[in-house]
Amino acid sequence: MPGSKLDGLFVVLPEEAESFVEELKIEQFWGVGRVTAAKMRELGIHTGRDLKQYDEAALVRLFGKAGHIYYQNARGIDNREVVPDRMRKSLGAEETFMTDLDNAAELEDKLREIADEVWRRTSKREFYGRTVTLKIKYADFKEVSKRRTLSRPVEDFYTFWSVALDLLAVVEFGKQKKIRLMGLAVSNARETDEMEDRQYKLDFGDGEAEDV
Repeated sequence: MPGSKLDGLFVVLPEEAESFVEELKIEQFWGVGRVTAAKMRELGIHTGRDLKQYDEAALVRLFGKAGHIYYQNARGIDNREVVPDRMRKSLGAEETFMTDLDNAAELEDKLREIADEVWRRTSKREFYGRTVTLKIKYADFKEVSKRRTLSRPVEDFYTFWSVALDLLAVVEFGKQKKIRLMGLAVSNARETDEMEDRQYKLDFGDGEAEDV
């Protein structure tokens, strides 16, 4: 396959773009979901090369306005402006466990591993936010999140870890409610304070965990 890897990224050179797109499976195209992919396969469209055989009018007739996008994507056309300095809104990490957990000590150990990774990422990017969110997915795939917003950015691991533990303390779990996935995220960073303050109307204070 064309392209090369650089620092974990897959680089496709301009002269390789056309052949690269032709080899993609239709499920890999942006905007092609499960239902659309099934319809395309019924039409014999399995790859970018197959998609490229249809003109724009035919794709619009078959898929509506999205047909315009599919036509351009099949040809590697994207006229959207590149925004290199897009503002990051959150940073986090999560882990799906090999076995569902209901033991408090094991969950705390897993939370610590995730917290260490999130803090490594936030420190590397100097992304210090005021909001810490704990995400939980249970064995039945039900998801819940707990969030706390502090009055100032969390700039030390001790505070971050303390908030994470407090959030875990208000999560329900047990033999009939085992946890499959856990994640932690930091948001509401200093550079987005003004924007976030316009969105959050309620002040939950530093001492309350908020259900999301």
